[in-house]
Amino acid sequence: MQQNINKEQKNMDFDHLGIQRGDSIKLKITNFSETKKDSFPLEIFRRILNVALYTPRYFVRKNRKEYINNFYNNHKENIDDILKIVSDDISRDVIKTQINFIRNYDYSGHLNYLKNNNLLEKHTSLVNHDEYFPEGIIKLTEDEKFVDGGGFNGDTVREFVKRSNNKFDHIFSFEPDKNNYNDLLAEVKSLDLKENKVTCYSKGLYSTNKKLSFIQKGIGSSISENGNESIEVVSLDSFLSESEKNKITYIKLDVEGAELEALKGMIKTIIQNKPKLAICVYHQMKDFWEIPYFIESLNLGYKIYFRQHCLGRTDTICYAV
Repeated sequence: MQQNINKEQKNMDFDHLGIQRGDSIKLKITNFSETKKDSFPLEIFRRILNVALYTPRYFVRKNRKEYINNFYNNHKENIDDILKIVSDDISRDVIKTQINFIRNYDYSGHLNYLKNNNLLEKHTSLVNHDEYFPEGIIKLTEDEKFVDGGGFNGDTVREFVKRSNNKFDHIFSFEPDKNNYNDLLAEVKSLDLKENKVTCYSKGLYSTNKKLSFIQKGIGSSISENGNESIEVVSLDSFLSESEKNKITYIKLDVEGAELEALKGMIKTIIQNKPKLAICVYHQMKDFWEIPYFIESLNLGYKIYFRQHCLGRTDTICYAV
C-alpha cells in the first residue's frame, strides 16, 4: 500500500450525491444497516440497527440535504450557464429534473419518492435506455476506435460490439479494480472476436501517471484516500502510442468521480481527433457544469447533450459530438 497518498485524493472520495464520504463508525454502521444480506440473523440485526440509528441517521440526512441545497444555491449561475450551453430541450429537462431530484430526495427509495411526489411519469419520460448509444446523438461507423474508461465487467464492451454489428477498428478498455478486470477479460474472451481487436488494461485513467489509493468493491470501486488498495493510473495522452491514439473516434468515461481528471489527461488526443464523448456527470455535483465547461474550453465546436439513463440519481451522462 502506498504510504504517501496525494492530497488531491481528499477531493475524490465522494458518493453519488457528491457529498464527501465520512468514515465515522456511525456512518459505517448506517451503511451496513442498509445493505441487503441473505442471512436471517444479519437481517434481524440490521432491523435492530435501523431502529437504533433512526435519530442519528435523520440528522446525517438532514445535514446532507442542507449541504446539497446550499451547494446548488451557491452555484445557481453555473446551472443557468449549462442550461444555455446544451443543445436541446431534453438536455435542459434532464439537468433541471435531476438537480431537483437530488435537492429534494427524502431517502424513502427512488420509486417511493417519485410516486409520493407525483414525479414518476415525468422522470420515466426522460429515461433513455440506450446508455452510451442514444439515438440521434451517438452514431457508430465501421471504423470506430473506442476508449472504454471504466470497463467494469465488460458490459459496455459487449454492448459496443453488439451496436457496431462487430464491425469496428479497436477497443481500448481500462479497469483498475482487480476483480472487475478479470471479469472484463472473461467477457471479452466470451465474445469470440478476431484477434487483437480489444486491448484491456488493469489501470485507471487520470490526468497524470501515478499510483493512487483505491477502494475495491466491484461496482462503484473508486479512488479514495481511505482505500486499502493501490492502483496505477495513467493519462491517455502519455500511455497510448501515437498510432494507437490516431483516429480515436469515441471516448466513454465512467470512472467514479475521476472523469474530469481523466479528461485532462487526454486533451491532446481529443484535440487531435475530436472523438465523440460520453462522460458520466453524476458522481460529483459540480460535474454537471465543470465537465461541459471543460469540453467547451477546448473550442472544438462540440454540441453538448445530457441524457438520463435510470430513474434514480445516477446514470446522468454528458454527450459531446
